Amino acid sequence: MKWIAKTLFGLEQVLVDELNELGVKEVEALNRAVAFAGDDISMFRINLESRLALKVLKPLFEYQALNIDEYYQALYKHAWTREFGRAKTFAVQVTTSSKVFYHSKFMILKTKDAIVDHFKRHLGFRPNIDKDNPDIRIEIHIRRNHVSVYLDTTGKSLHYRGYRTEKH
Repeated sequence: MKWIAKTLFGLEQVLVDELNELGVKEVEALNRAVAFAGDDISMFRINLESRLALKVLKPLFEYQALNIDEYYQALYKHAWTREFGRAKTFAVQVTTSSKVFYHSKFMILKTKDAIVDHFKRHLGFRPNIDKDNPDIRIEIHIRRNHVSVYLDTTGKSLHYRGYRTEKH
C-alpha cells in the first residue's frame, strides 16, 4: 500500500515532478493525488517542503468488504489504540465509489462506531470526536469493495500554511 499526496485536479503531474525533485521514490499520478513509496522521513519532507500537496496520507491497512458487517468488523479489529490514546480526539473522512457503500456519511458513522467500540472493549473508554479540529484524522477510500485506510499526517490542508487568521 502506497502513501498518498493529495493535490488539486490538473496538478498531478506537476506534483509528480516536485516529489521526484524531493527524492521520493516510485511516484505515480492518480486523480487529484499522487501515490508514492515512502516512509516517515518522506512524509515530513513533503509536509514541510511541497508547494503543491494539500495533504499527505499514511497507509494503515487495506481490505476487501462485501457488505457493511465486513466493513465494520475489519475496522473494529484494527489496533486503533496503537494509533492514538485517551487524550486524543479524532475525525473520519470517507470517499466512496461503490454500489454497496454508496453513502459517505453513513460510512463515516460506521467507521466511528467501529473505532469507538474497539476502544470501549480494549481500554474501557470512548475516545472523543472533534469534527473541526481533531488531533487524529482518519481518511478512508472505498472503490467498489476495496477499502484503504489512511492516517492524515497533515491536519489542516497545507494550502493554509502561512495563512493569516488575525484581522487587521
